[in-house]
Amino acid sequence: MVRLKHRWLLFEIIYPNEPSTIPFSAASQNVTTKLLTDVLRQQISYNFGDHGSGLVSSSLSIRYFSAATSTGIVRISRDHYRMVWAALTFIRELAGRECVITVKRVSGTVKKAEEEILRRDKHVLKSIKAGKSS
Repeated sequence: MVRLKHRWLLFEIIYPNEPSTIPFSAASQNVTTKLLTDVLRQQISYNFGDHGSGLVSSSLSIRYFSAATSTGIVRISRDHYRMVWAALTFIRELAGRECVITVKRVSGTVKKAEEEILRRDKHVLKSIKAGKSS
């Protein structure tokens, strides 16, 4: 029996044209998991064609997305995670707003990706409490 191995991509959506000094304040409530999945599949199809779409279609799923913090986790097969990473980077607009999506961590387990989200959120909260904006 063959074990399927996956990679977990932790990504963050940044809205560069929003004048905000407080992190997470420019979050978009219009962005949903379904919208992200559809846009990501369209980007893969546009940039990598039918072959790329076929490679990732069975294993691509967004397992977590928070509209408040604009962070999420994508699960993809280990063989094709670079293709999804590239497609995330190519996305320039979500729900009519200009955005930049950056991959912050690639992990072999969802637990490590979740720990990274918690670590990043705690760091931001600590800096807000200290009076700094990062």
